[in-house]
Amino acid sequence: MKSNRVQSVQDFLFNHQIPEFEQILTKHFYNYSTKILVLNQVYTDWLIQYLRRKEKQDAGLLLPFFNQNSLSLSDTKKVFGLLQFLSFIRTIPFHTFETIILQHQSYYVITFPLKDFAKFLGEEEKYKNYGDRYRRKKYIQFFTNLQHIKPLITAFSDQKFQSSVALPTLSIDKINFDWVVQLSIAKELCLYDYPFILTSSLIIYKNTYELQIRYTILQNFSVNDLKKTLDVQILLNSFNASQKRHANNKREIIRQLNQLPIQNQYELHLKNGKTKIVDKLTPLLIGKTQIMHFYETL
Repeated sequence: MKSNRVQSVQDFLFNHQIPEFEQILTKHFYNYSTKILVLNQVYTDWLIQYLRRKEKQDAGLLLPFFNQNSLSLSDTKKVFGLLQFLSFIRTIPFHTFETIILQHQSYYVITFPLKDFAKFLGEEEKYKNYGDRYRRKKYIQFFTNLQHIKPLITAFSDQKFQSSVALPTLSIDKINFDWVVQLSIAKELCLYDYPFILTSSLIIYKNTYELQIRYTILQNFSVNDLKKTLDVQILLNSFNASQKRHANNKREIIRQLNQLPIQNQYELHLKNGKTKIVDKLTPLLIGKTQIMHFYETL
């Protein structure tokens, strides 16, 4: 350790500030271990999983591991909706959850105002402008989709996660002029040890282009290997879009990659067969790239 770091640590020790002393030393050697250990190999999978979970925050998008299956737009919306909802319920005080048993399975009963969920999704103004009947119908459809997500759980690779996807009961009733949602959700789904929690900016999308770009990038990011692979041309060519929309999609890819905990270096395999290493992406580079590799930071 450098002399200035030793000085700062010993001051805590001499002043009998043992918790601070231990925290600084632990953080120093933890950071050092991430630099000297070779993490991207099968023998350190267990360590990668630990390091991922160490820095998790309370807010953000919950993300399990994905299989690399392609989904229809309708199914993509349903799966992404599940991730949105799992993220939302983390904002609800845990002490308000009621535990029930259904067919020998533990569930949490969760109650919340519908407008709170709309606000979480960035739809607060839309929610206010919706007619009362349409408002209820729109969100009933959202939660009903979650109840019928069982056939879609093959999008996720973890069998424990798959087996716990269940929302057996749902009601939306008007209480004191506000719609209130009450539903049950499998306890294991709430307590699942998610390997990734990403920023909430990944949750809100304005159109189907943004949804599919975000889902594809998250799908490619959410694999166990630290090295991630994105087929840029397959993603871009999946849209029947105008030239202006095509340009916007390139910029959206860059925006979403910038939200991820990844190294600031990209390995680009260009359409002309050449390989290029860059630390900053541009729409022009995105258009020239066939396959992109990038690395997760821990």
